[in-house]
Amino acid sequence: MNRGFQEQAPPQPPKGNRLSRIWLLAALLVLSATGGEASAQSWRSSAAESAPEWDKLNSSVIEQLVVEDLGAVIASLPPAPPRGDVHASMRRLNLFARAGNRVKVSEVIDSLPVITGPLAQPLLSGAVDFLVYRQEFDLARRMVEKLPQARPLTGHQLVSQWAEKGDPVEIDLWLAARMAQNYDYWLFIRLEVRSRRGTAGELVDSLENEVKAHPADLARAIRYLKAARYAGKAIRFDWMGETCKPALAAECFVLAFDLADSNAAVSLFERAISLPFTDRDSQLLSEEMNGRLSLFPPITERKEFVSLTKFQLAKIYQTSGQAEKAQKIMEGLAAAYPDGLPSFDLSQIAGKAQAISGARVIENRFKQAEVKNTNSAQYWYDRAQYYKGRKERAEAIDAYEKALKLSPLTLHKFGQYDEYDEWRRVVFLSYIDFLDTPSGDPEALRLLQAEFETVRLETSYAAFLVVAMTDHWQWFSSAGTDRFWDFLAAQRIWYDFDRDLLGTMIKGLTGAERGNLWSRAEKLAAGGDPSRSMMLGWAMILNKDSERAVPLLKDVIRRWGADREKYTAVSLLYQIYIDTDNWKDAEALCLAERHERGVGIDEIRKWALAAARAGAYDEAMRLWRLRANIDRGDFNGLSELARLGLKDRLRSFYQQLAQDEPASWAPRAALQSLD
Repeated sequence: MNRGFQEQAPPQPPKGNRLSRIWLLAALLVLSATGGEASAQSWRSSAAESAPEWDKLNSSVIEQLVVEDLGAVIASLPPAPPRGDVHASMRRLNLFARAGNRVKVSEVIDSLPVITGPLAQPLLSGAVDFLVYRQEFDLARRMVEKLPQARPLTGHQLVSQWAEKGDPVEIDLWLAARMAQNYDYWLFIRLEVRSRRGTAGELVDSLENEVKAHPADLARAIRYLKAARYAGKAIRFDWMGETCKPALAAECFVLAFDLADSNAAVSLFERAISLPFTDRDSQLLSEEMNGRLSLFPPITERKEFVSLTKFQLAKIYQTSGQAEKAQKIMEGLAAAYPDGLPSFDLSQIAGKAQAISGARVIENRFKQAEVKNTNSAQYWYDRAQYYKGRKERAEAIDAYEKALKLSPLTLHKFGQYDEYDEWRRVVFLSYIDFLDTPSGDPEALRLLQAEFETVRLETSYAAFLVVAMTDHWQWFSSAGTDRFWDFLAAQRIWYDFDRDLLGTMIKGLTGAERGNLWSRAEKLAAGGDPSRSMMLGWAMILNKDSERAVPLLKDVIRRWGADREKYTAVSLLYQIYIDTDNWKDAEALCLAERHERGVGIDEIRKWALAAARAGAYDEAMRLWRLRANIDRGDFNGLSELARLGLKDRLRSFYQQLAQDEPASWAPRAALQSLD
């Protein structure tokens, strides 16, 4: 439970304010990681696919096997799945793999029809991952060959295992064949294998030649960038600025963004400005940039696009030491505002640029506009950001103080809640952060304490202040502790920051003092919203008082009933049981909540080991049989269980299983492990 507070989030601009929208976008781009580097690092995860359809199927199989015998379930299957029923085929594959019957798994793969539709790719990708996780590498390769659209998360693991002893030429040819049908997915895996052999450069060079042969093709250019960076090849990309000629302005912007701070990016941003900006550009820009940044509001007007592109150019000039060029662009961008003043998110960047160049054009505009804007909190805040960028502390403090004076603690009605004016929060917390950076200022502590003493404690602003104070707890001892208790009492629902506040308050306390703090918190939680008990229990766990959290978490689960919020409490309580070897309660809790939470095979391993450590051997074997019923071939924990005194029982179990299921490889492998 987290309100998602940001300590210095800028106030929202008025709707329809084009300039404010642009500078919010610009701020987003400044805060983002460098485009090209980030995309190269995340390529592996983006090329692969998560598999929710497979996960659903897999969970339903596990849930069935918790209560039904695997052998009986397989015996009840029809001789063949209904024609064209992919889910039925995948379920058979899942069950046969769990039973250790490789022949039957092969038959399922060979009988699979051509599979199409929106769910086909994630379902097949999940099936390949399932086989790789079980180290059924030959079967996984067979499935990829049969159904090339699969994009498993484990593709690199599949090929890496093969590469340990396989023929590198054969593997490269196999990967080339896969690329012919699923190019971008298998490309990076082929690069990874070739990098180990020192031959990745040949593949990267071929991609470079493709870019030069198709200079207007954005997809080829981006593919080459990713491949070159992924392969770790030391390459200068300056040639791309002259060679690459995407036809659309948005394509130029995207490629320049991925090129980051290189000279090529400058050329492409300039080309973007020179081209028309159409509806197609607007659509493409949103599609491409949303894949690179978490938030990217749509841009529909050419003026917006040009301003944003110029901002990117100024940023490159500033970081590359070309302050004069950055300065010129900043002046032009700022001139679009009333009185030629930059917005709050441009002010600091303008200050940094002018601090390097020595120019004071924008500072002079600020000073000239002072008479007209003397009573504007926005004006003084923007001016503070400018001086903050110039690293002129005294001038920044003076501007902050004036902005703060013009941003009073005024309450407004928002629905049924009272909240303070947002500008007060923005200005105050930005000022505190400025004072505290880099070495801290006692004035920041005094201001925080005074502000916290003043505000109404049920407001979200009070919560922002608490977050700021817990981030700097070294400033405090017992000062203000009663006020913090009053704050907790005022919160009907407790969130992450309430949990963290309790954890911070108890730091350094021992013995009776520690117990007294928990007791006081328990009184606040009693009878209140279940979130209070959950966050208090969570704080106890984080501060090594887990057993004290058990009754609190049980109460949360009982009172929240079917509410999905309770599953955090379920997970917390379950972990306490596991950590304390309480397998009985762990099993009971997990099975009671399995329809929502699921049952993991590794959890059953933990129960079996806990029972064995307690000397409850019959219980340990019951749990291990349950685990083997869900997956015959997962032996994680087998040797440890044998060392705990169950070796003979385990050997008897697998000897009987080998007789009952001769087609399964698993019992024989288990017996070899036990010997």
